[in-house]
Amino acid sequence: MKVINTDSKTFFDSFGLSFGKMSRQDELILINKDLVRNRFINTNGKNFSDLTTMWNTQSENNDYNQGNIDGSAFHIINTKFFVENMSNNTTPKLFLDQNGEPLLSVEFGSPNFCGSETKFLSFAYYDVDPKDPSKTIPCALYIAYSPLNPHFWSMGLIRNTVGAPKDREVSFICNPEVVGGSEEDKDLVDTEKAVTSLLSKVNTPKISNYMQGILNQDGTLNVDKLAALNTLVTPSMSAEAQQRLEDSKVIENAELEAKQQRLTRLEELQKLKEMQKQEELQKQKDLQIQEKKQQHQAQESKEIRNSSLMIAGVIIASVAFALSLFFTGGLTALVPAVAALAATFGPIVYAAAVAVTTVVAAAAISLVGAIGYGIRQLINYFSKEKTAAKHSTTQKTDPTSPSASQSEEMQDSSVTLSKLSHGRAEAPPAEPQNSVDLLQPNAPEEKAPKPAAPSIEKE
Repeated sequence: MKVINTDSKTFFDSFGLSFGKMSRQDELILINKDLVRNRFINTNGKNFSDLTTMWNTQSENNDYNQGNIDGSAFHIINTKFFVENMSNNTTPKLFLDQNGEPLLSVEFGSPNFCGSETKFLSFAYYDVDPKDPSKTIPCALYIAYSPLNPHFWSMGLIRNTVGAPKDREVSFICNPEVVGGSEEDKDLVDTEKAVTSLLSKVNTPKISNYMQGILNQDGTLNVDKLAALNTLVTPSMSAEAQQRLEDSKVIENAELEAKQQRLTRLEELQKLKEMQKQEELQKQKDLQIQEKKQQHQAQESKEIRNSSLMIAGVIIASVAFALSLFFTGGLTALVPAVAALAATFGPIVYAAAVAVTTVVAAAAISLVGAIGYGIRQLINYFSKEKTAAKHSTTQKTDPTSPSASQSEEMQDSSVTLSKLSHGRAEAPPAEPQNSVDLLQPNAPEEKAPKPAAPSIEKE
């Protein structure tokens, strides 16, 4: 970048922009018109009324030129650069794309006319006097850039704007082509060093803090920083009013931040509730799975127990059947022996032997029948257990199910039958009726027997 550090008179004379002197009255008229139009930032305890007073009392014989108050005079340099290119019908090299096509037009009135495509920010402020830190001096800062080519930008600073032209300190940074140079010039300065050098002359933290990070790594200006700096600029406003405005902005930003924090907390609470809900659902699922496992294990244990009982029953039945075969076999073998006894000892002994044999055979047959009956009851019990296990859930959850209703009806029926049987057992016997009365169609109705009077037993 091209860097120029000189006084105001030398700087503007080098561009052929020397201004002629005017009368004090005309000068004050122009100054007060520009004061209203220029922009100002309250700094170091100074406000717009202080600036107005200073320019009306201390600017005599200072060769005032427009744009000196807020630094907008630097914009004349960029305007002159574009006007010269328009007059020569040439496009600046900075505004040619990679294919050599122009990014802007030098034709007056075109949508991207060069003179209207440069945006700039300029304002006046009070800075600490480097010669005497207890005093302040009016200064002006100027920043311009092109949206068409972000690498085209310039920055200027004027210190002691109310001083004589030779006493005004000027610093200006721009592209070499603006001042008739080229990128091959030997006196060019690194962009970052140039910006750092200029900002080191700004001794007001309110402004210098906003200027930190104004330069991007690619050598372009940080437009967001410029927008933030522009929020501080307010024309013709008192220090108190501007401070209230700044305070209101601080409060508004704090409220926005607090609102954002509340929204963030609400989102976190919502997420936490959702997580708790998911955990609760997962716990319920785990409990259901655990209950099903326990039911399954209980069912398996029950089936194993029933199977064990079944096997035990089969073993017992087999043993009983073997014993019955033994007894029946023994009886079969006993018959010839009984017959031999009868032949030997006579009919009385024979009759006795037959009777004993019959009793033993009946006992063996009864034993076999009892074993069969027990096995059948055991099988029926297992069948009922399985059926009850299948319908237990339905009976528990639905008290109006048919099984429950049938069970209740059976219980009611059993109670009713029990009461009837009990009533019949306790009821007195009916009086005898002759057959004739029963056959008569108009037989008189039988009167209910009167209950017998209770008898009192005397001791």
